[in-house]
Amino acid sequence: MKFYSASQHPSFFRPLATLTCVLGGLLPVFHASGQVLFTENFNDGLGSTRWTVSESSGVNASNFAYDYSTVGIPAAPSGTGTTGLRLDSNLGPTGASSAILAFPNGQNFSTPITLSFDLWLNVAGSATTEFAIFGVGHTSTATQVPNTATPGTGPVNHGIHYAMTGDNGAARDARVYVDGAEQTGTAGGFAGGTAQATQNPPYSEAYLGAIPGNQWLQVEMTALADRTIFSVNGNIWAETLTTPGTGNIMVGYMDIFTSVAPNTVFAVYDNVVVAVPEPAVFGVAAGLAVFLLPVLRRRFQRSHKA
Repeated sequence: MKFYSASQHPSFFRPLATLTCVLGGLLPVFHASGQVLFTENFNDGLGSTRWTVSESSGVNASNFAYDYSTVGIPAAPSGTGTTGLRLDSNLGPTGASSAILAFPNGQNFSTPITLSFDLWLNVAGSATTEFAIFGVGHTSTATQVPNTATPGTGPVNHGIHYAMTGDNGAARDARVYVDGAEQTGTAGGFAGGTAQATQNPPYSEAYLGAIPGNQWLQVEMTALADRTIFSVNGNIWAETLTTPGTGNIMVGYMDIFTSVAPNTVFAVYDNVVVAVPEPAVFGVAAGLAVFLLPVLRRRFQRSHKA
């Protein structure tokens, strides 16, 4: 009787080849991009004609044709060119809790969707407590004044929106609002549990250096049938068990405190994309592997006994 190792036995090899072909065909699908529903790179300098800006209070500013290379910011990683949307909040001279939000005109998206963009939070000094804020499922461009309560109130009372600081200067640097009401700790599904200070792991694993500011961050917000997921550079910061209804996307900037920061503190958005999330084919492939590997083992054992 001829003996084979498991990897050499013909009865083992044939189904293994089949499994390899099946998984080989599935895995590339997992890595393929989903259908793109909306895109904006601001390169033509005419973004202001395609977006609507709303402000809650205070003195704010928007520039849809901002050449950020003029202040030494390198090109964003997800596109070409150095033109983006700059947002400033609470410019003074009298300070006020304020927000400035931008909504693309005429857009309406249903879940599942992924909102992604490149984000630069320009920071000078520390403890500025200014936040980038972004969301999905927005049914209007109406705004309200954000506040510092615990839990606080966001700048809109519709949709789901996440916020983050660039300098780790707030007690809750990462925040989530559902229809304007802040969800804190485990209710918000934060990766750090009840901790939302982003200078600590697991949040700090997503960026270089001591703060997330002054560097490009690739941010994603994915709304599924039963949850909404917020990630920075591929690291999940929050997984909130709430999903938005049909509505528009929003990108913005807010200062929930009345103290006025220097005008060197601002946000830049570039390469905004809305797409259908990638199919979870990897789960199917894993399931096939779990099913087929015992079959391979039994075939080899029967052939070996023969």
